[in-house]
Amino acid sequence: MNILSIQSHVSYGHVGNAAAVFPLQLLGHEVWPVHTAQLSNHTGHTTVEGQRFTASQIQEVISGIEKLDLFSTCHAVLSGYLGDAETAGIVADVVVRVKAANPAAIFFCDPVMGDDAKGLYVPNTVADAIKTVLIKKSDVLTPNRFELAQIIETPIETVAHAAHALYQMTSAGANTAVCTSLPLDSRNAIAVIGCDGKDAWAIEIPRLNVRANGAGDCLSAILLARILTEHNLPQSMSLAVSSVHNILKMTSPTAYDLPLVAAREYIIHPSRLFSAIRLDPKTYR
Repeated sequence: MNILSIQSHVSYGHVGNAAAVFPLQLLGHEVWPVHTAQLSNHTGHTTVEGQRFTASQIQEVISGIEKLDLFSTCHAVLSGYLGDAETAGIVADVVVRVKAANPAAIFFCDPVMGDDAKGLYVPNTVADAIKTVLIKKSDVLTPNRFELAQIIETPIETVAHAAHALYQMTSAGANTAVCTSLPLDSRNAIAVIGCDGKDAWAIEIPRLNVRANGAGDCLSAILLARILTEHNLPQSMSLAVSSVHNILKMTSPTAYDLPLVAAREYIIHPSRLFSAIRLDPKTYR
C-alpha cells in the first residue's frame, strides 16, 4: 500500500521519516516521504545543523505528488513532527484531498508535541494547531502519555486514566487511539494502551535503560503498517510493541540512535510477542 508520510528527517540516526520509512518498506508498503525539516541529526546530540521547511515549501512538494494523479492510490497519510502551526493546516487539507480521491484512505496522526522528560518541545502555536485542527480529522491517533495529558488537559497517571481518555477520544472522533508510553514506575515497566471505541487493551513491557530517540516514530510506523495489512488493533499493537522492544534491546545504553538496520529482522518477525490484554470496560467507561 502507499503511504504519504509528512514529518521531519535526519541524515544521521533514526527519527521522523528516518525512523518510519525503513520499517514501512520492510513491511511491504511504498512510502512517499515529505520532510517538514532536514537536519543533520536529532536534537538529543550535542550539536545539530539543518533547517525546518516553511509551510509553503512543504505544500510545493505535496502539490507535485498530487499533480502525478497519485492521491487515488494513497492508502494512508501519516503525520509526525511539524515545524510550524501553518503546516498543520496543510496536512489537514491534504487529508481531505486524499480522502476525496480515495475514501478508504486513513489519516494516522502522531501528535508530536513533547514528552515527560523534556516537556513541550514545539511552540504553543503548533501544539494548539495539532489539538484543534489535526486531532479532529484523525482516524488513528498515537499520543505518548505527556501528549495525551496535553490533549485532554488532565494528568494521566494510571492505565485506567489513559484508557478512559482514549475511550473519550474515540467516542468524539478518532476510530482508534493508542497511548504509546505510560511509565509504570512501581513495576519498572511501560504500558501501551489502545482503544477502538468499543474495547480497550493494554500491553506491559519491561523498561529498558536506553535513551535513544525515535522509538515513538518507529512504533507509529510499524503500528500503521500492521493496521493496513488488516491486523486488528490488539494484534497490531502486539506486533508493533514487540518489534520496538526488540530494537531497544539491541540499543546500547550510551547510544543516542536506534539500530534500525541491524534490527531489521525483528521489525518483520519480533522474537517475543507481548500480548495485548483486554481491559475491563468498567475501569474506563
